[in-house]
Amino acid sequence: QGSLTSRINSNPSNPQLVQLKDAVNLAVESLNSNISKILNTLNSFGNYNFKVKTDKGNLNAEIADLIDGINKLGDEISIMLKASLENGHLLLSNSKELTRMVEELSKSSNQQASSLEETATSLEEITSLIRQTTQRSNEMAKISNETKQSAQDGMKLTNKTSWADCLVSFEIKQS
Repeated sequence: QGSLTSRINSNPSNPQLVQLKDAVNLAVESLNSNISKILNTLNSFGNYNFKVKTDKGNLNAEIADLIDGINKLGDEISIMLKASLENGHLLLSNSKELTRMVEELSKSSNQQASSLEETATSLEEITSLIRQTTQRSNEMAKISNETKQSAQDGMKLTNKTSWADCLVSFEIKQS
């Protein structure tokens, strides 16, 4: 059950049955070849290679629709991964810029504190706020990295779910 390697090997004496046997064997062989191509593409998806496409050649009907669906799935996952990666890079870049700006502000505040003793109390409050901002900035950088990792983990789960859905759909169509 589920194997596409079996063929009809008996040779009937009726020429029409011979033609039917040959047609069935050819159909099973073609289906086996197409399923192998599809599985290779899905295995590539499992290895995070979503650029691979299954060539449907001159196929049509359900197998062509299945191949189109798998190819579209790879395209959509690639688009989602690219968007997630771009968002992660943007968050990381913004947090680095914010950290740099906070560090510059901290440096300027410290220079002012040494030259303006009469405003020491005010400067102590500013320094405290700067430290809190720096801590929050570092927390933002950490959250950014965690968000990026979560997006990558989500993509892995999406790939596995999509692959499982494809297999279930395939099994249902085979039934």
